[in-house]
Amino acid sequence: MTAREKFEARLKELGLEVEYDTVGDMVGKVLDDGRIVVLVHYEWERNAPYTEIVYPSYEDLWKDEKFRQACKQEYYVNSDGNYEFIAKLAMWLDLHKDWTKCPLLPCDLYWLPAGFETSWQNYQDDITAEEIIKNLVKEYSAV
Repeated sequence: MTAREKFEARLKELGLEVEYDTVGDMVGKVLDDGRIVVLVHYEWERNAPYTEIVYPSYEDLWKDEKFRQACKQEYYVNSDGNYEFIAKLAMWLDLHKDWTKCPLLPCDLYWLPAGFETSWQNYQDDITAEEIIKNLVKEYSAV
């Protein structure tokens, strides 16, 4: 199975294949257990990996002061005049009451510095039987 096929299977498993076909590059979703998954592939970039990144729930992320500061540094500076979003983000980051909901979309987490994810992986092509045989021949020919 190729990396692309694995990526597409994961998109389908998460119900994100139509969104990915529409939006491209990156899609994300909050899973039933609260964790957040983001799938990324830049089709236009040569040799771009097919990547899956998993983050903790928004609630768990909020408990990390470094996360809250990273959000402020990234989104307050790069707000592009979207003051409604910034106001909602500020209320969630600073007040964090039961009635405040995190305004970040799953893909927004991708733009924060690395380190908040719980796991990430680049899908790899499976090695074929032919490649295994070629590798063994090379290995034993060198002996």
